[in-house]
Amino acid sequence: MDSDKLIFSIIGGITILILVFILGSSFLKQPVEINDVAFISGGSSSDGSFLLDDVSSHRIGPEYPKLILVEFSDYQCPSCKLYEPIVKSLLEKYPNDLSLVYRHFPLPVHNMAIPAARASEAAALQGKFWEYSSILFERQPSFSNDELISYASELGLDMEQFKSDFNSQEVATIVNSDYQTATDLNLPGTPTFFLINGDKVEQLNLQNDGDLESKIAEILGPGISEPAVETSIPE
Repeated sequence: MDSDKLIFSIIGGITILILVFILGSSFLKQPVEINDVAFISGGSSSDGSFLLDDVSSHRIGPEYPKLILVEFSDYQCPSCKLYEPIVKSLLEKYPNDLSLVYRHFPLPVHNMAIPAARASEAAALQGKFWEYSSILFERQPSFSNDELISYASELGLDMEQFKSDFNSQEVATIVNSDYQTATDLNLPGTPTFFLINGDKVEQLNLQNDGDLESKIAEILGPGISEPAVETSIPE
């Protein structure tokens, strides 16, 4: 009898340890709440004031927006492709009030996500980040090395410079920095969106395609129906 009690005690103890481990792991997977505008956006702050012009990641939109949308994205992610035209339309709808900051989060499950991100940064060094990004989403998931090179050629880039930049430490550091931020935030996947409204940061929990537009309309109003060329992402 004592032996039976000991066995059940051991089993009970092991079960509790397993449950604690599972619950602990589940907790660790939850996004970390960080209300740090500079950390989320890749920009900097001085005396508590966010400096949008000092954003290290890519941004597009008005110089002094009312609202900043930060997107952590993966070029090989189907959901990111789905949201790309939605984000474009929002920038066109709110040309004076909304800015986009794009940050890389190439997921390990996508074997060409990192090369695609590096290729976009190589294109950025020749002033063609947004154009190259649009091609990547349009052609997804065709991301062989030869295809990444051909996309650069389509944009008329200097190919020797593109190949050199693609393999450079500078480009690797940019992609790795964004990825490290995403992992520090313990992001659940891609795309993950944050809204920066003044000094407040909100991580969005989007359930449906229309949720992003609804959330921004809730803050900025209905917007305009005519697109503004100067703030739209190039095709």
